[in-house]
Amino acid sequence: MEMKKVLLSVVAGLALAGCAVTSPSTVPRMGQAKVNGVNFPYVEQGVGVPVVFVHGSMTDYRIWEAQRPAVAGRYRYIAYTQRYFGSEPWTDEGQNFSQKTHAADLAAFIRHLDAGPVHVVAWSYGGSVATLAAAQHSELFRSLSLHEPTIGSLIAGSPEGKAAVADFGKDVAQLRAIANSGDALRATKRFWEFVTRQPEGGFEKEPQALQQITLENVRSVPLTLNAPPQPIICDMVKAIRAPVLVTIGADTRPLWALAGPALKQCVPNGELASIPNSNHDAIVRNAPDFNRELLGFLARH
Repeated sequence: MEMKKVLLSVVAGLALAGCAVTSPSTVPRMGQAKVNGVNFPYVEQGVGVPVVFVHGSMTDYRIWEAQRPAVAGRYRYIAYTQRYFGSEPWTDEGQNFSQKTHAADLAAFIRHLDAGPVHVVAWSYGGSVATLAAAQHSELFRSLSLHEPTIGSLIAGSPEGKAAVADFGKDVAQLRAIANSGDALRATKRFWEFVTRQPEGGFEKEPQALQQITLENVRSVPLTLNAPPQPIICDMVKAIRAPVLVTIGADTRPLWALAGPALKQCVPNGELASIPNSNHDAIVRNAPDFNRELLGFLARH
């Protein structure tokens, strides 16, 4: 009889655990938000203050998978796919691809959530988008966390910055030529290798899941490489009232190594952190250290 009670207790415990695992707040849930005439797929998990994740070039909401469990345990994690990325049909031929368009989309997406000011975490191209959106709509942002936003215009005034921007632009021009020749696939692989400082062939050694995300975003790469950068200057980002965390990989390219501290100096309430054993890819290459910096910052704000 005692053994039967023990077994029943174990079964009941497993049943309760199963209920907990399948509750809406503890499992990821897919959703769709239609804003600015476009459908934006997103994944959501957890409860509490929203933390919205904005991906960078040649990726989509899935690139934040290493952050999801840690953030969803404390906050309402939301990662969406930007216009022209992922597998959603385009509403045009790509002529509206720009940081301006994506910043307007981010602001509209946050308003769609109807949850007050939110934390925003963004990476690379997404970091530029989020910076522009925060400068224009500061009231929507509770905080802003940026890993290596691509904002060369902040450093173009110094000789060192000018050289970094020129070198970066020269490499991007080569990638653009490959994409415009019709070989978007090769351009995508080389683009990833460029931003992560790998030799040609390095992409093939990346984890299969990462390769899949990138290869399923090949069609976005020619648009990215041909889009003119949005000039973001120091006076613009001074309008960001929310606290800002800028992270940079310890072994990153000069443009990002210089732009990060420059942005931190421009915003009224900025912090800067270096992520060891990584470069532009810290969110996937060294997620534990990146997450530690991110969660500490979110907890303070």
